[in-house]
Order: sequence, then C-alpha cells, then structure tokens
Amino acid sequence: MKAASSASNLGVVFDDTMSFKSRITDVCKSSFYHVRNISRIRKYLTREATEIVVHAFVTSKLDYCNSLLYGLPKFLIAKLQSVQISAACLVCKTRKFDHITPTLIDLHWLPIRHRIVFKILLLVYKSLNAKASSYLSDLLTYRRVGARILCDRLVMVTL
Repeated sequence: MKAASSASNLGVVFDDTMSFKSRITDVCKSSFYHVRNISRIRKYLTREATEIVVHAFVTSKLDYCNSLLYGLPKFLIAKLQSVQISAACLVCKTRKFDHITPTLIDLHWLPIRHRIVFKILLLVYKSLNAKASSYLSDLLTYRRVGARILCDRLVMVTL
C-alpha cells in the first residue's frame, strides 16, 4: 500500500514536503477572487464597511492557521503579502503603484510575516499566563530557578 502524498486537517492540506505551496496558492486564488468582487461594489461602500467586508472575506483567510507558515521561504510569503496589499489598496482607494507602508500603518495591519510571528507570540503569551485553553497550557512544563520561573518545554499547537 502506497503512502499518501498529502493529508488534510481542519481544511489545511499538509503535503509530504510541508511546503504549503498548494495551501498558499488556494488562499491567494480565493482571496483575489473576493478582492475583485468587493472592488465591483466598492463605490457603494464606506471605508469602514469595506474594511469589515475585507476582514470577513480576505484577512480571515490570510490569518487562518498562518502560524503553520512560519519559516517558509520569502517568495511564498510574498504571494500572501500581495493579497494583503491588494486588499489595503481596495480599502483605502490607493493606487497600485503608491507606497503601501503608510496605508498598512493607517489600517493598523501588520505585514504577513509579522502577522505570523505575532500569532505565535500571542499563543505563547496566553499559554504562559493561563489565558489560553488548558490543552495549550498543559503542553508547558515549568521549573523554578531562584526567584524566576523558566519554561522548559514548549510545543506549539496551531488553533
């Protein structure tokens, strides 16, 4: 019997090389589809309404299980970043070739590579401070060294 080359869990396809190329391609394709459709009705929406719709249809896809993407090559993360740039241009009515950093700052959006790290750090913080689900906090073991408590082992689990 031949082993499967990919497996799916919670809607994320894990391939045998853990490259997530197909996941990134699917997310980009779906997100650009939604960006195009939202752009067709953009003139009827306020900026706030557009931002809500973009969060619902685009950034939620970019953020779903994004901590799995930590450590991937920059060219794969750049594909997701192009989706975020398109969404930011749509919300703020920025032209395609304008500098995007001020727009992202105005929207309070972190670039994709920083969003990934932020999500991981947030999970760790919540786990260390008993603000996460118990199954995450239970993955940590602590030891006391003098007046400080150190975490010996940390196993990252993606929600």
